[in-house]
Amino acid sequence: MNFRKNKFYREGAFHHLYIKAKNGNVLFYRIEDYLFIYTLVSVLSKRHNVTIELFCIMFNHLHGCVKAQSKDVFRAFLRDLSSLFTIGYNEEYHLSGSILMPCGYVPKSSEKYHKTCLIYIANNPSAGRLVKSVLEYKWGLVPYFFSDHPFSDKLVKRNARFAMRQALSIVDGCERRGQYLNYTTLGRIFNKLNSKEKAQIVDYIIVKYFFLDRQSFFSNFENEEKALLAMDSSAGSEHDIYEPWEDYSVYLEMIRTTLSSGLDYKKFRFQEMPADQLNALRRKLSRIPGATNMHIERFLHLVDDEPR
Repeated sequence: MNFRKNKFYREGAFHHLYIKAKNGNVLFYRIEDYLFIYTLVSVLSKRHNVTIELFCIMFNHLHGCVKAQSKDVFRAFLRDLSSLFTIGYNEEYHLSGSILMPCGYVPKSSEKYHKTCLIYIANNPSAGRLVKSVLEYKWGLVPYFFSDHPFSDKLVKRNARFAMRQALSIVDGCERRGQYLNYTTLGRIFNKLNSKEKAQIVDYIIVKYFFLDRQSFFSNFENEEKALLAMDSSAGSEHDIYEPWEDYSVYLEMIRTTLSSGLDYKKFRFQEMPADQLNALRRKLSRIPGATNMHIERFLHLVDDEPR
């Protein structure tokens, strides 16, 4: 995919931003991976005064509909996002070098193309066979337009355990100071929480750091009901950034298989696995229905450099 041909900036327009992992490798395995990039985008969008109408995190790429005050601001936002994410991710997974391909972005100046681009971004998870409705995918963020706890029980702070109150205090403090949640901080947050509490605090973090411009997003539709109907009844379109189709549901099964394999590699540092264990895991992954060699190599970061 030649991203260098997809860098057209137009003053005052929203742009479809597309960031893909180098070689199409999977980047997002754990909840910590998603929260790291999510809170990073939140902090940087405020720092650079960037407006974001929609943002979607997939296993190996990101989509956003973004508007900045100028081309320089837009590029500074992208530079900081790529740099800080790469540094933090490489430190966590004991990697080095670039992990992202050059960003692609194109303006959506007309009302028609702007709207269909939003629908396209919202439908990326369903097109990739992860969900059937946009309200079922957490990291497309659309569910948080309609609820502050779409994937957990309602949180009542006064009834929370001490460990939960401590975790909430860490989140509140970081957000107040304009700090994103790095892997070390996320470890402290999740350390003593049970599964119910973890689900609650994930919703809490997403709402606390929520960076989508609700008013701007819905201004592209007549009302909220019609917006949801449009997103669930149409796939949208994108003619400017080529994105090959991929069945992302396979990666869900790969994560489940890896976690249930009995191997102590929950942080998915596959490059540190002994060769015999890596080959054993690869054989298990190959038995997953629909899994191709491409899926397996991208999941395990075994892909040779692809041309840009």
